[in-house]
Amino acid sequence: MKKKILVTIIIAILALTLTACGLIPKDGDTYDELNEMLKADYQGVNFEVQTTMNGVTLVNKFKSTIGANNTIVSYEIQELATIDQVCDADIYVIPGSMIINKTGTAVIKNGVIVEQNGDAVEIPVNSLEKISLSFKQDYFQNGKGYSDGTLVFEGDVTNPKAFTGNQNFDGTDMHVTVRYDEKIESIVIDYTSANGAAVKVIYTFR
Repeated sequence: MKKKILVTIIIAILALTLTACGLIPKDGDTYDELNEMLKADYQGVNFEVQTTMNGVTLVNKFKSTIGANNTIVSYEIQELATIDQVCDADIYVIPGSMIINKTGTAVIKNGVIVEQNGDAVEIPVNSLEKISLSFKQDYFQNGKGYSDGTLVFEGDVTNPKAFTGNQNFDGTDMHVTVRYDEKIESIVIDYTSANGAAVKVIYTFR
């Protein structure tokens, strides 16, 4: 009888420990919570994309400030330079640096860029004004939660198109890590692009 009681206590302690660490989250609870947190009133979001291919990493940074009537975005973009041929002759102009830095600001209103100052670049409007990510349990596998000072959720995405809300998305091998407390602090998305580049997307909420 004592052995049975001892085994029962050990099992109960183990279950409580695993639950406290978030290793056995209740089905759907964490996903629903993250979806609700995405709707919170954030002042802005920092959005960074790191793309690595053939040993070269390009970093694009966007910082948005969300106002009552519009969203103001500042950006720093890195692009690979091109080698231009001069006047159809056998003369080529080699740029001083193979990485070109572009900067500027833009104003977004109702999903449309209404003003842009600085270098002309493509701005990911949907990633800065309204986050289209969807933490639906059906889109994930190997999802787990734990704490390392903040609450953390991570998992592999089985349906990247649905998760990103972009039916044209063609990335694969996607893994997501979310840090949060009362609100989401950051979302890190790692995936492989269609051309084989390693991409890391980092959302930091303010």
